Amino acid sequence: MDVQNEGTISGSEMLPEFKKNHVKAEEVKGVGDRAILTFPGYGMVQLIAFKGSSVLMVQLMMSGATEDKEKVLVQKLTLKALVKL
Repeated sequence: MDVQNEGTISGSEMLPEFKKNHVKAEEVKGVGDRAILTFPGYGMVQLIAFKGSSVLMVQLMMSGATEDKEKVLVQKLTLKALVKL
C-alpha cells in the first residue's frame, strides 16, 4: 500500500503490511486502543500506538539489549507518553 497516495493507514492495515514487507511485527495488548510492535532491524524496536484519533510512534535502540528488554521498555515509555495525549 502506498500510504502517500492512499491517505492515512489504519492500525488494522499496518500489521499485514509489515509482514508483507518482511518486517517482524506483532500486536500488543494493553497499550492504547491498539498497538503494533515492530523490529525493523539494527537492534531497533518501534511501538506504534493508536489512541482515539492520535497515533504515537516510539522508537528505541539500545546497544547490547535483548529484544525482550527492549519490548518491556518501549511499552513502558509508550504508556507514559499516551497519558499526555
